[in-house]
Amino acid sequence: MHIKAAVGGVDQRQSLLQEAVRQGKKAERWNAIAEIDRAPFQKLIAGLLSHQERAGDKVLGQAADLQSGLLIKAIDVGEYLQQQEQISFPCGEVEAPGTEIAAIRGGEPGLPQNLFHALGEMFLIHHYISRFDRYLRLIMFIGIDDTDSERGLCTTYLAAVLMKRLRSFGEIRGLPMLVRLNPCARFKTRGNAALAFELESDRPEEVKETALQALLELSDFSGANTNPGLVVADRVTPQMKAFYQRAVTDILEIREARELLEEEGIWYRGFKKGRGLIGALAAVGADLPDFTYELIAYRERRRWGTPRVIDQESVWKADDLTYPLTWDTVDHHNNRIVFAPHSGDPVLFGIRGSDPEAIEEAFQAIKSEPWERRILYKTNQGTDAHILEGEIATVRDSQSYRLHGVVAEAAQAIEGGHLFFSLKNKEGHLKCAAFEPTKNFRSVVKRLAVGDELEVFGAVRDGTLNLEKMNILQLAEQKVLIAPSCPQCGRRMESAGRDQGYRCRRCKTKAEGQEHKTLPRDLETGYYEVPPSARRHLSKPLVRMNGVKVHPSR
Repeated sequence: MHIKAAVGGVDQRQSLLQEAVRQGKKAERWNAIAEIDRAPFQKLIAGLLSHQERAGDKVLGQAADLQSGLLIKAIDVGEYLQQQEQISFPCGEVEAPGTEIAAIRGGEPGLPQNLFHALGEMFLIHHYISRFDRYLRLIMFIGIDDTDSERGLCTTYLAAVLMKRLRSFGEIRGLPMLVRLNPCARFKTRGNAALAFELESDRPEEVKETALQALLELSDFSGANTNPGLVVADRVTPQMKAFYQRAVTDILEIREARELLEEEGIWYRGFKKGRGLIGALAAVGADLPDFTYELIAYRERRRWGTPRVIDQESVWKADDLTYPLTWDTVDHHNNRIVFAPHSGDPVLFGIRGSDPEAIEEAFQAIKSEPWERRILYKTNQGTDAHILEGEIATVRDSQSYRLHGVVAEAAQAIEGGHLFFSLKNKEGHLKCAAFEPTKNFRSVVKRLAVGDELEVFGAVRDGTLNLEKMNILQLAEQKVLIAPSCPQCGRRMESAGRDQGYRCRRCKTKAEGQEHKTLPRDLETGYYEVPPSARRHLSKPLVRMNGVKVHPSR
């Protein structure tokens, strides 16, 4: 196993290094830091550097031009790190931050320990070495993603365990964040959720080591699509917030996450392909103007993989007590409980809602097997965070939209119970689909008529929008041609023969042609949605939409 640098480019900067050497700048010695909770490519440079000299320091690419005359070329010391720490990794490759350059400082009055000078993004800053980090109390933003698999384990469970372990090193600030990313992502395990939380601690190196060991212990590295990522940042920048917005609405590449991590100087570890770095970084940068909550209860470990024991009657009672402040606990129309998974993962059940007190009331009403631990998360679930305003002519696959148009072709059913209809505006047409799992929602789609004005919400795949909900703005008039009424008796006239118009046998009155009749529509304007059993995590339930006409599916 070999630990490699996540960024390259050292060779490309040889001219800078060579020029510095020609100017007589060279290091007295160098050492590798053999600590797993530091970047394994960090270098120490002997020499003295005072606070007064700091103003003259410069960053030259991946090298540091220190006024004290210290300069060194970066090398890979990953194998040395592994040898010294005797660490066994469950996969063949680990990615870590790129090169760092540092200078050892001499002792200062009142500080018997040495300080080191670390390479920052655009400037050099001072930190304490190793165990002396505890003299500073830092806010750390910790993000985790892609640790579970289709077979089991759960990133939320890993985060819950890690938070408990880290309480001995500091204080958890606020609620942890459960962040759902783009539901159209091709490479995901189950719910495409990433986790993040804030920790205030004076022991950052021990925090990183503990987080890394928890990830190694509680990730399913055997999963084909499991590529864990761990991020620990000391701040949240506008660039990180923008990265979250893109991660929830678009498809990102691992390269983009690595580049931003390097630009921001963020500590991270990526395993296997490192795809989890996308979600871990997005979760840390998540800015939620709208949010909901979910309380997740976790099973005792000895029960993992066995059928869950939950009293169904108590679940229906909990829903009656707390709806609409909680939702998606049960599916009334399909007579199903939907808040508990069926896989072998550690989750017992999850209660979603807008009010933590109502969520707690529902939790207390539910009777189930004993739970190991429970966590209340702040989340972007049920917020439509993935929905973009769009136009029919410019939609892209793997993105979710709110689109306006009129029905161009009525719904047609295909084998399997799936329904498709065409929506149009001046720029083009788009096929819309209500698939079989949407159940009773399809009965609304069936009643749509050509000319109905709609707003549709959903994700585009293969040029088709998969409906999550729709807003019927205006119903088109449906008219049929019928025989005219007699102006005297009011009865329907009969045909007088081909091209001879109509006549009333009783009154002997005549009429030239048919008349139009407007048919009643068994449909109302307003919002309609798929049932809870088919709802996506991010899709906003209608019970959360105020000031508009809604027809909630419960």
